[in-house]
Amino acid sequence: MDLMWQSTTLDEALHEARRLVDDLRRRPAALPDTDVAFANLIGILSEMNLVDEASKAATEALPIMRRSGNYYLEEWIHLFWRRGQYDTAAVLLGAFEAVPEGIESLQTNERRLLAQARADLEASMPAEAMAKHVAAGAALRAEELSQLLAEALAPRPAGPQ
Repeated sequence: MDLMWQSTTLDEALHEARRLVDDLRRRPAALPDTDVAFANLIGILSEMNLVDEASKAATEALPIMRRSGNYYLEEWIHLFWRRGQYDTAAVLLGAFEAVPEGIESLQTNERRLLAQARADLEASMPAEAMAKHVAAGAALRAEELSQLLAEALAPRPAGPQ
């Protein structure tokens, strides 16, 4: 899927990612196959700025990623950046940067998403706030990370009526 996302149009990659996830819903596969398929779907949808659909896919993916222990933070960072949840995206960036293998393990697509979100976060947030959120993310434990994702995905209350 990563190769298709890299080498075809976003529309073609999205079509294939949706097909793959639909197949996995009908015939579940091993967690590592399922979590990465959902991560790719979230990333492609987020890159295409289809935030509502990406958020729905993320909500479905979170329990799968909790079981596998693989969160694919670069897609989550990009999604929360797209959703305008800059504080959450910056905390997740800190959690991502705390992982020893970090950016070296990323595919081209993931590097692109991460670079886009990071540049905008750095331009949009005061340096002190960004540093505070990144430091908080670096200190997150796995269960705190999972809780942060769940809370950030929860529907936000509507504004004043």
